Amino acid sequence: MAGVNPTNAPMNAIEPVAVGGVLLHIGLHKTGTTSLQETLAAHRESLLAHQVRYPGTSLYHHRAIVAYLGGSMGWRGSGSYTPAKERWETLLEEANFPQGRTIISSEYLDDQSTEVAQRLVSEFADPDKVQIAITVRSMAKSLSSIWQQTLKSGSRSKYSRWLDVMFGDEPLRAHQTFWNRYRVADVVQRWADAVGPERVNVVVIPPNDHQHIFQSFSQLLALPYDFFEDRVAITANRSMCAEEAELIRNFNMRVSQRTEWRIYQQLVRHGAINRMVSTPNQTGQRIATPSWAIERATASDQESAVRLDAMGVKVIGDTRWLYEDPPVPGDQVPPTHIDMQAASLALEGLLDNAMNEVQRVQQSRPKRNRPPPPSPPPPKPSTITRYYRAAKRRFRSKRLSD
Repeated sequence: MAGVNPTNAPMNAIEPVAVGGVLLHIGLHKTGTTSLQETLAAHRESLLAHQVRYPGTSLYHHRAIVAYLGGSMGWRGSGSYTPAKERWETLLEEANFPQGRTIISSEYLDDQSTEVAQRLVSEFADPDKVQIAITVRSMAKSLSSIWQQTLKSGSRSKYSRWLDVMFGDEPLRAHQTFWNRYRVADVVQRWADAVGPERVNVVVIPPNDHQHIFQSFSQLLALPYDFFEDRVAITANRSMCAEEAELIRNFNMRVSQRTEWRIYQQLVRHGAINRMVSTPNQTGQRIATPSWAIERATASDQESAVRLDAMGVKVIGDTRWLYEDPPVPGDQVPPTHIDMQAASLALEGLLDNAMNEVQRVQQSRPKRNRPPPPSPPPPKPSTITRYYRAAKRRFRSKRLSD
């Protein structure tokens, strides 16, 4: 068993990024990254007052990273798009902040090779001042959340089948992507090889502690220890229960192959799913993970803890948090019913976003320069007016004849 890393940094001993430097947060997925990104984005102004820059205007920096990597976002061949290279160039310009510190955050970097990592870091104005931050947590406790993330991307796979693929021996692309992202020690090793272990900060997320990640990043950015205490964004990022997940999986089976990614993302992911999980669900089944999968994941986490202890990177927290206190295993009973409130919320979110999308399209249409309508004809005189005018003409005619 791995013990506490001798280099594990106490919270009051974390060395901040140098002035003029960049803290590059690469994930991992499902480690509190969304909460961190939403909080950073919501408080750009107060961060800048402390000489910390969170570039751009969006929640995260995925598009700029994908633009550098030359990849695409969304489903391949069905509405995917490649962000313009200017996004990466703009990010580099904003990250050049000699009088302060910059933080960039995107989980799209967690499965990159050492060679790609080296080239990317070399793009910054002062590559030697780029530090890496990697947030990690127990794989065993993340399995159901990782599967749910695939549902949010249109997957139709059942949890049991997904687990078989992830822990099986089939050389499928999904299997390879999973282990590239979630075998913690491998991810850390790639980035340590790219920049040196002394420039890699591994933030281990403890169980049931939502403040640790914010306190760690506060000190990495030379902010007051409690800087985020009253600023932490309350994010609607709870997991789906079994019934909600089955609703989305069945929905994906019907629509994911006949719609484009942008439409699916806007209506289903950001509409139906986000609205559904924004309200607590007290009656739904917990998504149960079988004991064999928990054992396999825990063994991987134990191996990663041993390797991290010997790697020479700066660990903020305790490597034992990766594998101690694993989740309670269980056999999943396939749900047959969905809570009416959950279904109503999903439909409401989808409809609201559909209406917003229609409004956006209408507002984006160019206004046509139509000619002004013709002037209406003058109104016809009333009957009394016509009689009056006729009588007046007869009177004048009679006077002239006399």
